[in-house]
Amino acid sequence: MISTMGRGAHPTPPHRPARRSLRLLALASAAVIGLSACSPSASETSASGSASSDAFDSLRDKGSVNLGVASVAPSSYIQPDGQLAGAEVDTTLEVLDRLGIPSDEVKGTALEFSAMIPALQARQQDLLSSSLFINSVRCEQVAFSEPIFVGTYSLITMDDAFSESDRPTVLDDVVSGNLKLGLQQGGVQAALAEDAGVPEENQVLLPNIRGVIDALKAGQVDAVLAVGVQIEAALTDEEKSTVVIGPVLEDAPLMGSGVAFRTEDTAMRDRFNEVLAQVKSDGTFDDIMAEYGVDPAPAKTATTAELCNNPG
Repeated sequence: MISTMGRGAHPTPPHRPARRSLRLLALASAAVIGLSACSPSASETSASGSASSDAFDSLRDKGSVNLGVASVAPSSYIQPDGQLAGAEVDTTLEVLDRLGIPSDEVKGTALEFSAMIPALQARQQDLLSSSLFINSVRCEQVAFSEPIFVGTYSLITMDDAFSESDRPTVLDDVVSGNLKLGLQQGGVQAALAEDAGVPEENQVLLPNIRGVIDALKAGQVDAVLAVGVQIEAALTDEEKSTVVIGPVLEDAPLMGSGVAFRTEDTAMRDRFNEVLAQVKSDGTFDDIMAEYGVDPAPAKTATTAELCNNPG
């Protein structure tokens, strides 16, 4: 039976009707990188506004916002009906709406993780709300808002693969047991595993969260290192009865994501942060997180400055 360690299940949550008119443009990452950029220059963007009041004038005047997203529940994903959803995405839309950019002017693009930052830098996307975890390398490439989605790492195993006394719950158990460890490609899990001493030959890189779950079920890996709430949200009802999400890894850093801006758009980032702070303080943020079964507290206390110290 799935161990949730205090986390709620994640059925498709109810969503605010005002946000549901988003348009989705799903693109392959290779195609996205190949597109030619045609957005205004950085000087045109910065000249149109200031951090205090009008940093978003350029986007309001454009009449549409290209928002790069991921496919990672419960923070940033695409529903079966093609609409965007997620705790991070809904919070982003709330902030943009308060800044005078309604959701029907936001066009979402599904991107692979490897394509996100290049697409932003090439001005094919205006913003990223994509469960892109903040770390030291990425903080040199983009300007992150304050955290919106913050999660913790756990080891995930199959219920019948271990006795309760032998089940790995910390990375030292993976090392001492010579276990194969599933890791999502493009994330920071490999750095955490390497730092813990997991041999390279026991690190199995997989393309996405669905991939690590399938590898675990197929016996290709003994355990998976992942953010527990993201794994839980991706499990089917049947899988929830056979997959065990272990306790929080106390020696692993908090992992958090926020909206990513180009490094020259810090005025826009700062204005976004001002409104995000209002959303966090007036109860709206708690309501959004509750819809997705996410604890809002970590994102209210974690800061981008500290998350930028995480290994990349």
